[in-house]
Amino acid sequence: MARLIDADELVANFRKTQMTEAIPEWKNLSFASKEAVIRYVTEVRKMILEFPTVDAVSVVRCRDCKHWHEEIGWCDEHSYFMGDDGLPCDPSESPNWKMFNADYFCADGERRCEDG
Repeated sequence: MARLIDADELVANFRKTQMTEAIPEWKNLSFASKEAVIRYVTEVRKMILEFPTVDAVSVVRCRDCKHWHEEIGWCDEHSYFMGDDGLPCDPSESPNWKMFNADYFCADGERRCEDG
């Protein structure tokens, strides 16, 4: 499975991290060794920035969405009463509704606030 990362954040962290923190033996390295490490890190940064990216968006799964009601499997945005043919209908025509799995997600998901 592919793992998406925020490459800009990774490069920013490269800049924030001091070599002395990243490499415990930094103070004992020769000047030439330090230059080699700096060149290597610079090349890695360059490779990260030049690497192809994917078009991705953050996903909010139903279980984390403010429109989701776990106890009944109902979504305020997308659930509807449906007839035997699976098409939307009036609640008086059928007690069945379109339900969603808690792992489902959609383009309209909005993350629920921590306080409810």
